[in-house]
Amino acid sequence: MVKFHTKKVEDLLKLGIAIMILCLLNILGQKFYDRIDLTEENRFSVSPATKSLLSNLQEDVYIEIYLDGDIPSGFKRLQNSILENLKIFNEYAGNKIKYKFIDPSSINQSAKARNAYYQSIANKGIQPTNVFSNDNGNKVEKLIFPGALISYNGEETSVNFLKGNKSTSPEEQLNQSVENVEYELAKAILNISQKERNKIVYLTGNGEAIGKEATGLIDIIKENYELEITNLKNKEIPSDAKAIVLAKPSEKFSDEEIYKIDQYIAHGGNALMLIDPIKINIDSVRNGQAIVFPYDLGLDNLLIKFGIRLNNNLVQDLNSGVYPIVTGMRGNVPQIQMLPWPFYPIANKYAKHPITRNLDAVFSQFASSIDTLKTKGSSRIPLISSSQTSKTIIAPLDISLNTLRKNATPQSFNEGSQALAYLVEGKINSLYKNRFLPEFADKTTFKAESEKSKIIITADANIGLNQINGKTGEPYELGYDPFLKNTFANADFIQNSLAYLTESNGVISSRNKEVKIRPLDKTKIHSEKAFWQTLNLVLPLILLGIFGTAKYLIRKQKYSK
Repeated sequence: MVKFHTKKVEDLLKLGIAIMILCLLNILGQKFYDRIDLTEENRFSVSPATKSLLSNLQEDVYIEIYLDGDIPSGFKRLQNSILENLKIFNEYAGNKIKYKFIDPSSINQSAKARNAYYQSIANKGIQPTNVFSNDNGNKVEKLIFPGALISYNGEETSVNFLKGNKSTSPEEQLNQSVENVEYELAKAILNISQKERNKIVYLTGNGEAIGKEATGLIDIIKENYELEITNLKNKEIPSDAKAIVLAKPSEKFSDEEIYKIDQYIAHGGNALMLIDPIKINIDSVRNGQAIVFPYDLGLDNLLIKFGIRLNNNLVQDLNSGVYPIVTGMRGNVPQIQMLPWPFYPIANKYAKHPITRNLDAVFSQFASSIDTLKTKGSSRIPLISSSQTSKTIIAPLDISLNTLRKNATPQSFNEGSQALAYLVEGKINSLYKNRFLPEFADKTTFKAESEKSKIIITADANIGLNQINGKTGEPYELGYDPFLKNTFANADFIQNSLAYLTESNGVISSRNKEVKIRPLDKTKIHSEKAFWQTLNLVLPLILLGIFGTAKYLIRKQKYSK
């Protein structure tokens, strides 16, 4: 008779119980899944807003990433970051993210066909970039496309991953691009998958920009939001508007129009206000000189309630754009030279905020400075500022192109950085709080303060407007300066601002992600290279010999008895 409580049966029972526990843990793990990110900066985690977005997807998302093949190591790191994020996205989306990496240069076609293929990718909004590498000592140039095409339910949009501040090193710019991968992907998926879009109201009636110079601003709103244009003179601001946009008003607001804006804010509304404090006719400046004066828009008291004062001055910055001027004649042909124009500050100093994090430089024209006032319940953050080598001049004043002929003296640009854009956030008091209401006011709906509002104010409306081609009359791309032939990050600033205003704890919070660069000490690598190579080669052999000898001696001693 076999005894049940034998050692063998006991071991089998333990094994069976262990297998059952493992199976149970596996089942529970599938039903109750979570990730543990042990990295210091939570590199392998996504924001709660991104998780919510992905878990609510109704259809599959198809993503084609045009970053593959033989690419430099920095872009390989960007590629790996994209892959890591897509894997994480898939876990929260229930495997609804279908993706593939494509090497555009690998197509086996003629040069003409390949170039046509490249052009088709660029036409979809994916911006190419040139990179250089060494091939057997030869410098080789290659065109790569660090972007992706995203499709959802028949809709399509593009993503460009190469972002960041171009004033930093290439390594740092690529690291900033890595930090932005989650946001760029989540933003694109949100825009293409959301059924109901937030409404943004574009205010008119007071000489606001509404023509070709507002093309870029209007296009950004149309692409991501529901746009409604409202004339303040005869309409109320819709209560369901997530934000209002006020772009370059040039005519004075009536008390009733100011009241409409005031009460929209007091009821929890948000606003992007692109305001020019100073009236400038650039055509008059081109023709020689112009006397510029402050606008009388009637908004000063309202802005003071926000804790903001737009100064009647112009900021000059040594870090600036250029302007063409005739410097001489060669025969009958004028010689034109691009000279620094301090009235066009190139702003590259930002607050540590999701709106401006990793943002490239912003181009401004005839910007004024902003001061702040203390108000209870709200905070103010200087989103954009000029460089330390800045100064201000008070209006009214003469502006002449002749100043370009004079060499700027750096010693005079000594007033330090000047704030050009502010974010106001929190409880904001109504202009009419503790005051008699005007006759036209509806006393039943009046509110004395907002619970929480967000307002972004720039002291240069041109930050959000297109420059116009003087020859064709058509607008340039938003942020493009024809004299420097460079596109600045103005459009990104507008997009981020509107996203922050319209989202409550939205995907823009993922722009706070930080990925630290931990570079190796290049000096030590060079000086100690031979030592570490030798150590890595010899040490394993020595350890193997030691353990082998020890095992041999132990076995010899054990079996010799």
